[in-house]
Amino acid sequence: AGTVIDEINIRFQQAQSQRTAALKDGSVDIAYGLRPQDQTTFQQSDQFSDYRVSAADATGYNFVQLPIQGDGPLSNQNVRQAMQQLVPRQRIVEVIEDGWATPARLPFPAPAAGPAIEGDYEEVGENADWAYPVESQIDEATSLVNETDIETPISVTIDTNSGNQSRQRKNQLIAGEMDKSDAFADVVESDFASAADF
Repeated sequence: AGTVIDEINIRFQQAQSQRTAALKDGSVDIAYGLRPQDQTTFQQSDQFSDYRVSAADATGYNFVQLPIQGDGPLSNQNVRQAMQQLVPRQRIVEVIEDGWATPARLPFPAPAAGPAIEGDYEEVGENADWAYPVESQIDEATSLVNETDIETPISVTIDTNSGNQSRQRKNQLIAGEMDKSDAFADVVESDFASAADF
């Protein structure tokens, strides 16, 4: 009839590195939320050939929150759309997520799409004129800003959690693309302390 499991112990390991170490030393049998590079190691290394690594569509979604209040440049829709054109989504997936993610083409993840769209999620993402680009679109971003009467180049500060290295690296890639556009300049990455840092 198969193996009988007498009990299951659930252990809280806050840090990704702790979960990885526990898997490697055999003190836990199952873990989730590992760093993408660690997932790849468990999947590809002969040392961990007994381990099974799986991924599934999730409702998790990383996004850039742009302020629309006030009278600064970001209150202009074209400027906000230009910034979205400069997010290198595919590069973020490949470089930072080590291939364990999908570039966000729509403003919601596939499992949460439900009645929000008609048709196939992937097809809508590829064909809808309102879908986000996978690669940075520098010319399109510059054109959107040039349609406004806002003086360029626009200075931008990108903030993220000081304790989240993955988000910091994503911001570096976004800032790098924004610096390539004539529409933006002096793009600064800034970290703020989150509640988890205290």
